[in-house]
Amino acid sequence: MSPVSRVLAAIGGALALVTWLLYLSVIDAQGGGDAARVVFWSVAMLAVPALAAVSLVVSRRAASIVLALATAPAAGLGLLAIFSVGPGFLAAAAALAAACVCALAATGARPAQVL
Repeated sequence: MSPVSRVLAAIGGALALVTWLLYLSVIDAQGGGDAARVVFWSVAMLAVPALAAVSLVVSRRAASIVLALATAPAAGLGLLAIFSVGPGFLAAAAALAAACVCALAATGARPAQVL
């Protein structure tokens, strides 16, 4: 993976992690919530930085796939939570998508050749 895609993946993962912390602070400020619901959404939110971290240690070809897998939930969470913590996830999705494109370009393969 190219240095640019590594930096973008790290930025995207960090943005997702900070947004998750913001989500927890919003829930706490509102007096807590249903524990099962908070755990469910926390696991979904933590999948994004976890996948971004995995993309830093896998092969070049697999990195673009893992980054695409990290971009999708970040974008989905961003749209679902657009009026609260969504913009943070949309920013993370943008950084991860850019990292995915850079990682794909570094392999020299076209998108159809990755799989």
